[in-house]
Amino acid sequence: MNNLETKRSPQLIVLTIVDLEGFTNFSSNLSADELSNFLENFKSLIQTNAESNNGKVIKFLGDGAIVVFNTIDKSINFSRKIIDYYRETQTKAKIFVTVGEVFFDDNDVFGHDVNFAFRMLETLKGGALAISESTYHILKDKNGFLPTKELSVKGVGDGIKIFVYGDPERFVSETDDVRFYVKPAGLWERFIAFYLDVIVFVSSVGLITTFAFRGLFGHDKNEVLQKIDASQESEIAKIEGEEITKSGDVAESGAVEKREVNDPEKKIPQEDIKLFEFETPLGKIKAGRGELEIETQGGEIYTEPGKVEIKIGEEKKFSISYLYLSGIEIFMFAIYLSLSWFFFKGRTLGEWIMKIRVERLDRSPPDIRISFLRAILLIFMVLPAGLGIIIPLLISRGKSLLHDTITKTMVVRD
Repeated sequence: MNNLETKRSPQLIVLTIVDLEGFTNFSSNLSADELSNFLENFKSLIQTNAESNNGKVIKFLGDGAIVVFNTIDKSINFSRKIIDYYRETQTKAKIFVTVGEVFFDDNDVFGHDVNFAFRMLETLKGGALAISESTYHILKDKNGFLPTKELSVKGVGDGIKIFVYGDPERFVSETDDVRFYVKPAGLWERFIAFYLDVIVFVSSVGLITTFAFRGLFGHDKNEVLQKIDASQESEIAKIEGEEITKSGDVAESGAVEKREVNDPEKKIPQEDIKLFEFETPLGKIKAGRGELEIETQGGEIYTEPGKVEIKIGEEKKFSISYLYLSGIEIFMFAIYLSLSWFFFKGRTLGEWIMKIRVERLDRSPPDIRISFLRAILLIFMVLPAGLGIIIPLLISRGKSLLHDTITKTMVVRD
């Protein structure tokens, strides 16, 4: 390669990076002489095959080397010979080839493509020969080269592919700088999947568990509340009737007052219970009795279980009704979600239908502890306040939601 000279201007070449996998463990069992002989043999093999293919060895890196060629075919021919030579040894060669611009200086090469090549080399396993996408499109004989899944490469970008001779899944793995690219699921995809799960649960598992627990505990919550309310009204009527009699009124008058108190059309006013109230010049938030009111300069939001009303200005107003859970159903729904994520590798039925899944930041499925914590956080963020629709739209703005941030999970597309 007489036309490759030491220059500071960039040159377009075929960059070939060689490395031996398992060399560190292998060399630890060698004597000094055996190690020296092994490295000398490696250098001789690289040098001889590079020269026979009109290539040039730029430098050796212990058990690795940087070699450049003028044509891709020569680089591929060189690479296959090196990989075949080490195929039956304890150390396996791995090689990455890319066409790019590099700077030559003091028997070394620099540039963006050099950094990219080394990062991609780290993803390869022993015995692998891989080439960049640009190299693949130029290569004449493409037989045997298959694309990997899209990759996210630090400092380069997302959606990058390389082509591996053989099985990409066998020869490519993730590193700190190179990850398999996953596209985050959209907020509406997550919303639809969530309420599909609510529908599935309410129409099947929810009915079974709810009736089972009602049978165990004897009464429905609403029935108990009705009895308590009736008991309170009866007691109030009794007390007021006694007060009327003690005031000296005739018995008949007392009887009339009793009937009026027990009249179901006349409700006894009760003071509003406010669980939370916060007010600033920019807006006001009030919560109580299962209701939530938010007033801002831009509009108002009112929610109660099963209903959301949004008012923007004086004219625009719309409301949405949706399914909601209550009582023991909330706890059982959390069990349904967490077991689905754990046993079905991050998928509930709704997420399976929408082709999305939950995974941890290291791309592994959530374990049972993370699954249950995430389910509890999700339910208590969405269901009780009735904000399952507007929280993703008004708060997240495409960023990680609270339950994902705490559990270090994310929802991605398959």
